[in-house]
Amino acid sequence: MAGDVITGMGRRLGGARLLLIVLLNLIPVGGVLWLGWDAGQILMLYWVENIIIGVMSLIRILTARQPDTLAPGSTQMGTIGVGCFFIVHYGLFTLVHGVFTMMLAARIIDGGDGLWERVFANPSFHLAVLGVMGLQVVILIREWWSSGLWRRSTPGMEMFRPYGRIVVLHVTVLAAAWWLSGTAAPMGAVLILCLMKAVVELALTAVISPAARSPQGA
Repeated sequence: MAGDVITGMGRRLGGARLLLIVLLNLIPVGGVLWLGWDAGQILMLYWVENIIIGVMSLIRILTARQPDTLAPGSTQMGTIGVGCFFIVHYGLFTLVHGVFTMMLAARIIDGGDGLWERVFANPSFHLAVLGVMGLQVVILIREWWSSGLWRRSTPGMEMFRPYGRIVVLHVTVLAAAWWLSGTAAPMGAVLILCLMKAVVELALTAVISPAARSPQGA
């Protein structure tokens, strides 16, 4: 049964896309298994990943070549206007999400006293962010530029593309992490959080039409 599900996802997503999503989700798993990361550090990595996704989406918006009502005639100024609107809107979304994430991460990480040291000043966290960024760039090149999707998509389509999956995915993750924050979550529980995020991400990505796959991994 599980093998059939994985095979079906592989056909739906394509082997390379499936592999990239798995690799993205192995980064936090590695942090838990080998570096002793807790749920707070995992949450912060997922939040930073959202920022990276926003940057990749902005690149797609600015380079999409099909005209739409949000950027009439695909003029440069119209496309830039859509990009500016996205920066403000997605920026506010990410800011609010970040506030909730930091509050929850602080609750998990030594009552907040170790948040800076264990996340922002942690070299292993920096390496994880670089890993996520590198994989997202690979996805962008492969599924946006190499596939020629940039010629067929519109700025408006790319502006709205990241929201659906990100909202569902991170509401699920935050709810699970909130439950973990009230317990002395063992390593196994944190790994389950990572696995749950990976499964939800794969499922959400699989329902997107293959012709309009997004480059985002969160």
